[in-house]
Amino acid sequence: MIEFKRLIEIQFAVCDLGFGLQNTLDTEDGGKGDQSSQHTPGHPAPSPPRPLRHWRSAGSWLRPLRRPLPLARGRSADSRPRPLRHWTGAGSRLGRSVGKMAAAACRSVKGLVAVITGGASGLGLATAERLVGLGASAVLLDIPSSNGEEQAKKLGSSCAFAPTDVTSEKDVQAALALAKEKFGRVDVAVNCAGIAVAIKTYNAKRNQAHTLEDFQRVINVNLVGTFNVIRLAAGEMGQNEPDQGGQRGVIINTASVAAYEGQVGQAAYSASKGGIVGMTLPIARDLAPMGIRVITIAPGLFGTPLLTSLPEKVRNFLASQVPFPNRLGHPAEYAHLVQSIIENPFINGEVIRLDGAIRMQP
Repeated sequence: MIEFKRLIEIQFAVCDLGFGLQNTLDTEDGGKGDQSSQHTPGHPAPSPPRPLRHWRSAGSWLRPLRRPLPLARGRSADSRPRPLRHWTGAGSRLGRSVGKMAAAACRSVKGLVAVITGGASGLGLATAERLVGLGASAVLLDIPSSNGEEQAKKLGSSCAFAPTDVTSEKDVQAALALAKEKFGRVDVAVNCAGIAVAIKTYNAKRNQAHTLEDFQRVINVNLVGTFNVIRLAAGEMGQNEPDQGGQRGVIINTASVAAYEGQVGQAAYSASKGGIVGMTLPIARDLAPMGIRVITIAPGLFGTPLLTSLPEKVRNFLASQVPFPNRLGHPAEYAHLVQSIIENPFINGEVIRLDGAIRMQP
């Protein structure tokens, strides 16, 4: 309190000193200062300006302010100023408070329950392996003909498989019910299921148009299937008790760099992934009152089963298109980003490119 009062006194003193010096300068200039300071008839004459020596004299009321501020209680006169680390270190009160806030903000993956579409292979399987390895539980959603049951057994008792067509409301509801029955709740949904076709809008050489059935199938699986899982998973997450930050769940979608730089023959695929990018923000806003975050990852070229099945020459050519690192992405790197998104509660309503700086050519 004493230090605060002294600071106020200094503030007023400096202001008064400024006005006094201005009057002194005006006097020394022969009264050629600001015209607003001239005497106006009918008003009392202003007090004569104080000379500069007034402000430097021994009796000036500004001079006592040069005295050192009183010492804090319990401090000796010869004690040295404490370094910044004293106030912010782990043992300080401020340090402990900051540590508690950081711990509350960063949500651990351990103990969470995730449902992962396309979980039997590629990006989805890598995500399941990472989350289960960190102490989470997972339900793999994939088509009945996949090896999802085998992969779930490899991951142990913390993983289960649910045969699922993501475009089917009944299938997705059954998978969510399995997660709730086996693990108690649903905290995370990761959408990795998707298909692709390579067909030109119109093939002039063959005099053939892109079939509407193929276009609709890609849109239905990639875009409608993603939305189907989102809307149903959100209902389950809404029943969770919120954490310290008010969060009840996280939904992570998978788009593609093709949403921005679609290549020849990717009209259907780019449209489906562009739809996922476009609906990320509005869905995040829809679910914000429920404490559910929605984020999308847009991967570049990754070493998924689709790409690894290509001839080595083709794989090497594709890898050479990535500026740095000059290779295909590893599914584990996608899974690492999923973990980071889950743990960081301030990431929401955003599309994150994970592509090694590639920009696809036509």
